[in-house]
Amino acid sequence: MGVYKRGKVWYISYMVDGRQKKEKVCENKKIAEQALLIRKAEVAQGKFRVASKRRRVLFRDFGEEFLVWIGEHRKPETLRRYRTSMKALVAYFGHRLLGDIHPFHIEGYKSKRIEAVQGATVNRDLACLKRMFNLAIKWEQAKTNPARDIEFYTEPKQSIRFLSENEASLLLSACKDQTQRLFVLIGLHAGLRYKEILSLKWSHINLDDRILVVSESKNNKAAEIPMTNDIHEALNSAKRFGDFVISKGDGTPYVNFRKQWNQIIQQCGLKDCTPHVLRHTFATELVRSGADLMAIKELGRWSSLELVQRYAHVSKDHRTRVIHLLNNKFKSYPTFIPTDFSSEIDSALNY
Repeated sequence: MGVYKRGKVWYISYMVDGRQKKEKVCENKKIAEQALLIRKAEVAQGKFRVASKRRRVLFRDFGEEFLVWIGEHRKPETLRRYRTSMKALVAYFGHRLLGDIHPFHIEGYKSKRIEAVQGATVNRDLACLKRMFNLAIKWEQAKTNPARDIEFYTEPKQSIRFLSENEASLLLSACKDQTQRLFVLIGLHAGLRYKEILSLKWSHINLDDRILVVSESKNNKAAEIPMTNDIHEALNSAKRFGDFVISKGDGTPYVNFRKQWNQIIQQCGLKDCTPHVLRHTFATELVRSGADLMAIKELGRWSSLELVQRYAHVSKDHRTRVIHLLNNKFKSYPTFIPTDFSSEIDSALNY
């Protein structure tokens, strides 16, 4: 640290955050010495810091680091979705430096991508891009997020597919074994998601208190779901093959239940029916029966009441049935009319 001369010019050298910093000052030594004192004071007071140097990293290289981080900190399905988006993003941005990407580049990507896929797919790509840049900022590899103010495409609202009572009966009748029947019953009567059903263990079943414990939910929050009589009876009489409720004959759990589900669907002949339809049916039937929307939200573990309200539009007559709950609730009582005896007294006196 100090003042030194190169040619006719004086320089100052000092330490900031453990790193040496050099500055060119002027041809006057005294002024350079004064500049060094000022800089030392600024460093001591925390008023002067060295800007962190960012790597000039390519988009495709940081994309690989991003996917590694996602794989370590997020669920496998999230990684699969981001990998799909990243493949398309790298094909377009891969040759660019991360810090050189601007919003107009992203608008160009949108215009090109929408020619090949639906708006919903482009939105998934944009969400991935926005998440990646947020992480780049956190790691000090980018100053700003160029995807922050990019508008997403409007996605059309899809109609909710749910089963009628007859279709649900057909689905249960088509189950060829205990595992298939339990899968369908738990979806219909407890509203568990696909992954939640497959991860349900016998240790999560409390037959005495008639409760299902959901430990691996979408929002990573454990929840207790009351059992219906049908679920309780089925679980109480079920043969246990391993730790998981939905398991193969040798006790190993199912990683993917699609093949078994397709067998059930083909047997009963239902169309446009995925495992998630069971959850839609669960919520729809509760609304039809006049259940409170907040109670349905808690049972289904939806993050907001807005997600539950979409089921309220499925049933046209649920409000009519609910309003009739007030029938005979507020009865009127006969009005007390005091008897006027004055006329009778007058008649008696006159007599």
